[in-house]
Amino acid sequence: MTDLLASGITQRAYYSAPIAEFCAAARDAIFAQMALRNDFDLVDTQRGAWLQQAEILQRVLPPYEGSVYLEFSIRGWAVESMPLSSSVR
Repeated sequence: MTDLLASGITQRAYYSAPIAEFCAAARDAIFAQMALRNDFDLVDTQRGAWLQQAEILQRVLPPYEGSVYLEFSIRGWAVESMPLSSSVR
């Protein structure tokens, strides 16, 4: 992925980090960063969805290298997650 594309995604994502950093992060810290960047109503169901999404991704992503981008909008549409991998470790 080009640096320009990665830079644009990183700026729009509510949370972005290298996969290894994401997998080591506390879910509450991931949620807090997403909540700070959120432009929409933050209801309990959204909170639960983000925490569950982080839990699932932290379980399945460790074998991969790359970055993860969570929750960003593209022209008003919400995109939940976009793990991008360059290779499997």
